[in-house]
Amino acid sequence: MRIYSYTVPQTYSSYREADHYRDKCVIVVGASHSGIDISGELALVAKQVILSMKEENQKDLELVLNQLQLSGKQLCTDYLSTTFSIEPPIERIDKDIVYFKNQTSIKPDLIIFATGYEYRMPFLQGKLQVDQNCLLKDHYVYPLYKQLFHADFPNGTLSFLAIPYRIVPFPLAEIQSHIVARVLCGKIFLPSRDEMIYEIDHSLLPRNRRYHYVNMINYTENLFEIMNESNKFFNYIFTIDNQRCMPQYSFDEIPQIESRSRVAIVTGANEGIGKVTARELVRKGWHVIVASRNEEKAQHAINSIRQEINMSDAPLDFIQLDLSSFTSIRKFVDEFHQRQLPLHLLINNAGLFLSEFQLSEIGEELQFATNHLGHFLLTNLLLDDLRACIPSRIVIVSSGAHLQATNIELDDQKRNQPFPTSSISKFRAGFQCYRQSKLANVMMCTELVHRLGPESKVYCNTLHPGVIKTSIWRNNKWSGRLMTPFMRSVDNGAMTTLYLATHPDIEQNNIRGTYFVPSKILPPPYCRPAIAEMNPIAQDRQQCQQLWELSQRLTKLNTTI
Repeated sequence: MRIYSYTVPQTYSSYREADHYRDKCVIVVGASHSGIDISGELALVAKQVILSMKEENQKDLELVLNQLQLSGKQLCTDYLSTTFSIEPPIERIDKDIVYFKNQTSIKPDLIIFATGYEYRMPFLQGKLQVDQNCLLKDHYVYPLYKQLFHADFPNGTLSFLAIPYRIVPFPLAEIQSHIVARVLCGKIFLPSRDEMIYEIDHSLLPRNRRYHYVNMINYTENLFEIMNESNKFFNYIFTIDNQRCMPQYSFDEIPQIESRSRVAIVTGANEGIGKVTARELVRKGWHVIVASRNEEKAQHAINSIRQEINMSDAPLDFIQLDLSSFTSIRKFVDEFHQRQLPLHLLINNAGLFLSEFQLSEIGEELQFATNHLGHFLLTNLLLDDLRACIPSRIVIVSSGAHLQATNIELDDQKRNQPFPTSSISKFRAGFQCYRQSKLANVMMCTELVHRLGPESKVYCNTLHPGVIKTSIWRNNKWSGRLMTPFMRSVDNGAMTTLYLATHPDIEQNNIRGTYFVPSKILPPPYCRPAIAEMNPIAQDRQQCQQLWELSQRLTKLNTTI
């Protein structure tokens, strides 16, 4: 780009809000993530937005437009509109006129450079040095082992967090910090300097700024593999973020009981953490009822569990249950009673996360109907069974998303308002409904504990299992891909549920009406469940009573506890 003299305002990093550029003509230089996102926001308010990108061929154009559409910037997807256009790179700027390489020109109000950043480390020269030629000329940091450790410093004594780009920085920095801590305390040993330099020099990474462009999923998985062997050295109890941590809990520590002496119902036990929960309970002698909607999937899960634990006669039974259908729930309870079984444990595990608006058979938004109302009805219909088999337990799988919910919408019409049509707005509306349903789970837990009373031997608690690699993301694939590097395995995700379901601490310490989270991401079998703060709304007795009364009305329960 040639600049003779210019009077056009330019900015590199001061973009904050689109409203500052209302009714202006803006050129955005750079068609990567920030350039695309800024262009999409500006097109809603600016007089004209021009995205200047390196290549103008149809493939790149379609790629950019597709990314704009996926990000919800629908007004930007029409490249023939007067609001948004794509131009080749800038050839020159002469005073207040910008000339592009296709010989077109325009007089903009502002140029925003969304062209990335350079690494500069003037404090690392001399003895404490990085290769300044690679840094300033080729734009990458050398020599870094695993994009993290300076190879010239022994035992990992100089490390760089979050150098890679096109990543989610703070979660990545936390994962990297676990590696650094283990290296510094001698639980992980780095290769020799020569071995690290050899690996760095013989890698296939380009020797330019793309050197630090990593595939975050693969990179973090590699870091977790490095940590796996060292985790056995970190088997201790600790407190973090003001959460009181329970003793570590593994599958091996689940109490063994006499075979078939206790009965559990697990909703959604045909897959995900519900299946793992059922598997480990059966392994320890429990008789488990697999309560799920799809019989074929449930039978496949039952056969899979029996094969995994090498027990062909494992006490697993299927009873069909569709939590969005009150008819199905009542039929499930009737069939369970026909089997004349006791009930010692109810795990309300099943759940939906939708970005498309759907209604249940009674006209309720499907997530609220399934995640909350279905479990509310099921729990109340089985409560006498649980009270007859004390000590017994109810475990409600909620989500950390409940903390972001602001209320339970009590107005039927507002609660069941259809989602907007634009992709981002639709996702936000769906997630808001999900958050509400998960808040309802926690509120149901605390209200049930109030109604049972402090002397009850039915112990009800709730939990956030963590972000888990399960099919709950199937209706939100793009957000699922974003979260993949930070997801727990299903085995790890089931640990907190199993802790609340089986650990003697619950009865010995009279733990009830409490919200638990797994306090650290660790490979299985280790998990440190922690008591955490729940949404204050769940401790507001008046609001909890209002939700209970709403739920009783919608499920048409004549009486409840």
